[in-house]
Amino acid sequence: MNEMNTARRRPPRGLVLLLAAALGFAYLLRDAGSAAADPVFCPEGGPASADTVVMLATSWCPYCAKARRYLQKRNVDYCEYDLDQSATGQALQRRSGHTGIPVIFIDGRVIAGYDPEELGLALHQRRTRKAPGGALERTDATPH
Repeated sequence: MNEMNTARRRPPRGLVLLLAAALGFAYLLRDAGSAAADPVFCPEGGPASADTVVMLATSWCPYCAKARRYLQKRNVDYCEYDLDQSATGQALQRRSGHTGIPVIFIDGRVIAGYDPEELGLALHQRRTRKAPGGALERTDATPH
């Protein structure tokens, strides 16, 4: 009787590397596909309202895409300037003193980079501005 080979066969190293590369590529595609949130561009003359949230971004920046998705998921009215195409956006970036992207302006606060905690705090404070007499006033009925 022949002895059965109980050793487990390992796949060739090249196959393992190929599978790892394919999984990594699929992960990047998943992120790129979710980065397809369409930007809402600000007019070159500036937003219609001083209350508008403004983002300075580019089309190729993954953190800008994350910030865009964050704002859109929370139904925040905002607009953005594409720094590769907008002279107004470039001037705003110079005045802000920040060289990285995104730069987000919310009610006088400047948030440099994609920081979900800072964005959440700024949006929470925006929704619960103090009314005259010290009472909190809800300015947005959307729960977050």
